[in-house]
Amino acid sequence: QISHRTSFAHSCAMLGKVLCRLGEYDEAYARLSDGLRVHVEIGDAWGIALDLEGLAGLVIARERYADGVRLMGAVDALRERVAIALPASDRSERDRLVAIARNQLGGYYERMYDEGRTMPMIEVSQIASEAGGLQTAEYRVPVLEDAVGVTPPVVPAATDTLRVLALG
Repeated sequence: QISHRTSFAHSCAMLGKVLCRLGEYDEAYARLSDGLRVHVEIGDAWGIALDLEGLAGLVIARERYADGVRLMGAVDALRERVAIALPASDRSERDRLVAIARNQLGGYYERMYDEGRTMPMIEVSQIASEAGGLQTAEYRVPVLEDAVGVTPPVVPAATDTLRVLALG
């Protein structure tokens, strides 16, 4: 058992990305969900970005291109809000996913990306929860309100998007 929750969650995110590239989508979803659950509980925006980036790749691998691009837009908005860049080690994978999505969506790509940048957290959570292709009680993707022991940040009512997480 790993007692350091941040290390556990970061490891889950990285393992989920590897499993996705290996085509083991159900296991990738399980690991990414584990990481996201812990990152939300501890308020780790950098980790949440890792998880959402991995889930975007999983959604695109499952040929749900528009939703994958929306997740990429949402994670980029989060990264801007908390001033964290896409890790250099993830750049080539992001470029690969963008190329696949652009090829499939054509001119629709930009619209989906822009939509993702302003998407409310509840919609981001919905796309993330559907990334696994099936719903289970064991691997439910959390939303901020579900996190036990986490006090949601106080923000103006008009900014109920993914950016809320960055204030926590």
